[in-house]
Amino acid sequence: MFLDGCFQGHNQGFKGNGFTESQQVYKYVLMRACEVTLENGYSYFVILGNEDTTSKSFTAYASNSSFSVSQVTKPGRDICIQCFYKKPDVYGAIDALEYLSYNPIPKSR
Repeated sequence: MFLDGCFQGHNQGFKGNGFTESQQVYKYVLMRACEVTLENGYSYFVILGNEDTTSKSFTAYASNSSFSVSQVTKPGRDICIQCFYKKPDVYGAIDALEYLSYNPIPKSR
């Protein structure tokens, strides 16, 4: 797992369940990166590493007359971020406040 070596950065991850879309998982991990950025007094962050941690499992159902197996996909995403006080001159820098203003954090978290 390449994120183990995320030096000078913060690892953030999110794991969904069998009902979570992979796009939603990526949105949640970015929201968490925004929270960490702001909680530590920074304004911007850059994604240094990005890893798909999706897992698959199988569930078996049996009854007197039938047997079935279903595959369950649980999307996951880990990212490594580097935080900045001022906007860095690199492609892909994310303004944490701006991102959260367009993607509010759900109250149920």
